[in-house]
Amino acid sequence: METDVAVTVAELSQFKELEQASQLYREVFGYNGPESGLNPRLLKALAIHGGTVLGAWSANGELVGFAYGFTGMSDGDIYLYSQAVVVASQFQGKGLGRILKQAQRDSALRNGLVHMRWSFNPIYARNAHLNLDVLGAVGRWFSRDYYGASGSNRITVDWDLAESHEQVAQRRTLLEPSQKQYQSAQWGQAIRMGHSAVVPIPADVTVEPKKLSSDQDMIQDRLAMSLGQLLDEGFSVVSCRRVDSQTAVYLLSQSDPSR
Repeated sequence: METDVAVTVAELSQFKELEQASQLYREVFGYNGPESGLNPRLLKALAIHGGTVLGAWSANGELVGFAYGFTGMSDGDIYLYSQAVVVASQFQGKGLGRILKQAQRDSALRNGLVHMRWSFNPIYARNAHLNLDVLGAVGRWFSRDYYGASGSNRITVDWDLAESHEQVAQRRTLLEPSQKQYQSAQWGQAIRMGHSAVVPIPADVTVEPKKLSSDQDMIQDRLAMSLGQLLDEGFSVVSCRRVDSQTAVYLLSQSDPSR
C-alpha cells in the first residue's frame, strides 16, 4: 500500500500511551467538553476484552495516529466495529488512515472475525472514496442525526475482510460512473437508473457539519433524504468518485453482488 508517511503501528496497552491517545483524540476533533472526551480507562478495557486499540508512531517516537474499535453483534452477525480512526493534523492526507484501517483488519482476522463495520458522514466525498473505493467497504445503512445533533448523519458500511482486491475491482467495473456533467443544483438529489442510482455531491467539503454554509446545509439535508430512501429500498452504496473538479457522485446498486 503506497503512503507518504513512515510509521510503526502497534497495540496500545500502557496507560500513558492510552492517555496520549485520548489527548490526540481531543486535539484532532476539537473536543473541549468532558462529555466528548475519550476515557483512557475505557480504552484499556477495550484493549483487554476483545476490542482493538492501535497506535501509529512516527520515526521520532511521537504518537501521530490511533484507531480503536470493539466487537459488535447484530442479528447473529459478529464483527469488529471501528469507532474512530484519528490522525494528527500534520499527517492527514498521507495515507495514515488507510494504514490504521488495514491494521484493524489484520487484528480482526487474527481474532477470527471476517467483517468490519464503521460509520461516516456522507457529506465528505474524500472520506467516502477511501471507505468505499480504496478499502472496498459497502454502505448498507443510513442514520439521520446519528449522534443526536443535527447534521450528524451517518452511512454505516460493512467491509468483507475475506474479499480480495481483485474481487472489489471486478465489482466496481460493473458500476462505472457516467461522464455526464452535473450541476450544483443537483447536489444531494438521487438520479435513478433502474437498479442503480447516482447521487451527486460537492467534491471538496472539509469543514465540520456545524460550520456548513446555508447552501451546504441544504445539500446535506437533500443528501440525507436521498440516501435514506434508497437504502430503505434495498440499494447499497458501492462507490464515491470525483467526476470533475467540483462534483463527486455516489454510486448505488440494488443488486449488489456481494450481498
